[in-house]
Amino acid sequence: MEAGEGSMKPSSSSHDLPNPIKKKVESLVSQKLHADQDFLKMVDYVAPMVDEIDIHVERRLQHQLEERKIKANRDYLQAFGEVNDRVQNFAAKVRQLNSICQDMTNRIQSNKAKTQDLLAKTASLQNEKLTLEKEQSAINDFLTRYTLTSDEEAALKGSEADGTVDTKFFAALQRVKHIHNDSKNLLRSSGEHLAALEIMEQMASKLEQAYEVLYRSIQRECRVLNVEFLELKGVLMQSIAALQDREVLFKYALDEYVTARRNHLVRAYIDALTRGGVGGTPKPIELVSHDPLRYIGDMLAWIHQAMATEKELLQTLLKLCSADVLKENGVVVTSQISEALCRPFKIRVEQALTTETNCVVLYRLSCLFTFYLETMASSLCPDAMLLQTFTELKELTLNLFFSALHSAIQKLLVKMGTPDYDLLPVSVVHQVLLLLKEVLESHDGAVANVADKKENFEKIFSIVLDPLNQAVQLSASELHAPVDVAVYTLNCLSAINSCILLYHFTDARLEMIKAQVTKNVQLNYEDGKISGMESSRISSALILFDSFLANPDHYKIDQSVKLSSVRLRDLVRERTTENIVAAYRIIYDKVIDSNNGYSQLSIKNVEQVVDVVSGNKTRFTIHLENISHIIMSITSVMFSRRRIQRHGNEFVYFLIYRLFTTPEIPPVTLTAIIFQTAVFLDFIPFLGSDRIREMCLMPSHILYRSEWLRMIASPFMHASDMHLFFNMISLLWKGKRLEPLLGSSRFLFLLAVFTIFTSGTMVGLSYLADELMVLNDSDFMSNCAIGFSGVIFALKVLHTTYFPHSDQILFQWFIIPSKYACWIELFLIKLYVPNSSFIGHLSGILVGLAYTMGPLKMLVDFLESVIPLQFGQFDLSV
Repeated sequence: MEAGEGSMKPSSSSHDLPNPIKKKVESLVSQKLHADQDFLKMVDYVAPMVDEIDIHVERRLQHQLEERKIKANRDYLQAFGEVNDRVQNFAAKVRQLNSICQDMTNRIQSNKAKTQDLLAKTASLQNEKLTLEKEQSAINDFLTRYTLTSDEEAALKGSEADGTVDTKFFAALQRVKHIHNDSKNLLRSSGEHLAALEIMEQMASKLEQAYEVLYRSIQRECRVLNVEFLELKGVLMQSIAALQDREVLFKYALDEYVTARRNHLVRAYIDALTRGGVGGTPKPIELVSHDPLRYIGDMLAWIHQAMATEKELLQTLLKLCSADVLKENGVVVTSQISEALCRPFKIRVEQALTTETNCVVLYRLSCLFTFYLETMASSLCPDAMLLQTFTELKELTLNLFFSALHSAIQKLLVKMGTPDYDLLPVSVVHQVLLLLKEVLESHDGAVANVADKKENFEKIFSIVLDPLNQAVQLSASELHAPVDVAVYTLNCLSAINSCILLYHFTDARLEMIKAQVTKNVQLNYEDGKISGMESSRISSALILFDSFLANPDHYKIDQSVKLSSVRLRDLVRERTTENIVAAYRIIYDKVIDSNNGYSQLSIKNVEQVVDVVSGNKTRFTIHLENISHIIMSITSVMFSRRRIQRHGNEFVYFLIYRLFTTPEIPPVTLTAIIFQTAVFLDFIPFLGSDRIREMCLMPSHILYRSEWLRMIASPFMHASDMHLFFNMISLLWKGKRLEPLLGSSRFLFLLAVFTIFTSGTMVGLSYLADELMVLNDSDFMSNCAIGFSGVIFALKVLHTTYFPHSDQILFQWFIIPSKYACWIELFLIKLYVPNSSFIGHLSGILVGLAYTMGPLKMLVDFLESVIPLQFGQFDLSV
């Protein structure tokens, strides 16, 4: 037992030593063999070898694996043996091949020694061959540079069918020029070079032949040119550009072009006259041959268009040429082409003029020739036959015009009769002036230079106005009273002055008329004085005014004390005082003026009157009946005296006399008349007679230059004293009836609104007539209108509304219903006074209708409510 215990001790101690098998087992257990792909493949390989598992399975498995290893080695050994056999076979073949190559090398060395001489000769021949090839290449390069190819030779001869050229020709021509220049340079650099000299001569000959071919091609191309074929062939343009190096042939080519275009232009001109355009549009010009103005105008327009086309065609033809060639030949060629139209055009114009006797048409034709003469002068030579033809026809029409104008004036003046009792110009005077106006208005300022226009106007004035003046003096001599002669002469001179006032180059004539007017006015003033002009009458009026200043209460009206408001009574007194002082200031300035001839009169200065009137503390309202007589008397003298020294407008005397003899003139009407009379007498420099052209109502300046002041200023200006007289008399008659009915404040608003809207309507109608409707021979946008007649026509319409049963009598027997009076007057005034503004009068009628039908009436109501004017309930009438 002790021995067994002793033997157990080592085993117990062995537990403390590391156990390698345990570690291996633990290592195998810890491995994740199910995820090891190599292990799994090995298991799959070994698994079929294990049939049953026992203690000998490992040994059997090891044995099987060793057998498989031995078998695999045997298979490898067998395969390697086959490879070795093949390698040994290949080595044998290589040794055999080496033996063959060595044998061949030995043979080559043997043959090389035997053929040494042959190789030397072969090398020599190869060197000679290289030399010959270089020489051949140099010769080929020389021939390529200095000779033409067969295609180029053929291209230089042109087309065999019609002799025309194409783009290949120009390439060949350029090649010939290049060869010629190169041969020339070669000859210059190498001295005597026979080949270069021969080539240069040959190329020069070919150039001449090529230019001949080119010229014949241009001839053929030019002959087929027509106006429809505006896009010229590029070949033709290149041909002309290429031919410019030969000046003679180039001139001949241009001559061929001119001949071809002239023939075509004549045919096209005849077709335009007789056949018209394609499809009948435009129509043949000959259809309007009965109207010379349109007939000649259409022919001139066609010629102008045709020459513009020819110019464009020529520029296209020469666009590849140098700028100097185009500058030198453009105008000349165009002038030569235009010569074809001279004879047929001149013949037809002369035929048309043989039957035309209307001087206005003849003058317009001369202006038309002047316009086209200046328009086409820049594109033709100064000595071009077409310009000479235009000049001859212009002179012919001018001569015919002056002859026809002289005949027409003489025919009219033969009918000059004795002046009527009213001493107004007879109808012949108006007919002559109407003819003069038509002639002057037919001359457009843009068609001739200033020198020609001035010369023509002066000659026209001498043909028309000189005989008219003589006829007027001869007719006036049949009157008995010198005053009648002077008045009639003044009326005629006033009509002439009004006719020519708005035209250019009339200064000399206006000065002559002014001198004649001064002479006749002086006679009128010395032989017939208007009642109320004497210094004694003025002195009496001043004495009467002094009596008013001494006792103003004597002139109070009874209604003034009935005003319950003290403020209104003060307002009435203040305004009455202001009116008296303002009127007296004007009278005082005219009386103390030494030119008016009242230096001997004694008159209080303005400050004294202001002190007297303002110092009176009595509240009063003045009845202006007596004061107005004083104002009218002195004012009439002032106006007439001033005007006598200037122009002698006797109708101003009549107007002042009419104002003086007309009772109870409403204040607004009286103010409007006096204001316009003062404007006419140049008391207001801003609206003086020298500014008529700047202030007249010209629609074109209003619309396109924004000169809006013309719309307000023009109604208050008048062309003559007769114009002013008739307008103011008409205003006086209508104001006396309408102002008391409507009230002074409303009547004032009416005049203001009618003035502005009449001007605006006239501008609108003129634009409609000229720009939109395009009426024939209308120039309303450039008309220069002045005068108050448009507003007066508006008042006529208003008068017929408030007084519908006041019929008017015309020619002492013909009764006109009131509602039609303004329309009949509209046409009668235009018929008897051709210079009157039909558009202006029509505008007034339309504005009057706009008021009576409502729109303008609402505007006046609004203005009256917004801007109250207190004229009071007192009598401010004369």
